[in-house]
Amino acid sequence: MLRKYGKDVVDGLEAREFESKKWTEEELIQIKNEYRERIKRLERGEPPTEVPDYTGMAVLDLFTGVDETGEVSRT
Repeated sequence: MLRKYGKDVVDGLEAREFESKKWTEEELIQIKNEYRERIKRLERGEPPTEVPDYTGMAVLDLFTGVDETGEVSRT
């Protein structure tokens, strides 16, 4: 992982290891509704869709802007 994403990303993940996301009620309702709809589609035999982009998650935010060399843009 160090070679792929770089030292900054790995250090950031380790620093956030014990942090937790404080979800808002709106976010939780949105996630619940999305997965409820996905279950319905699967029960109807439709193929799975892509996972929604929950950019509020700390780990996902960390990887935004990581290029193929492992350099991180902090924009």
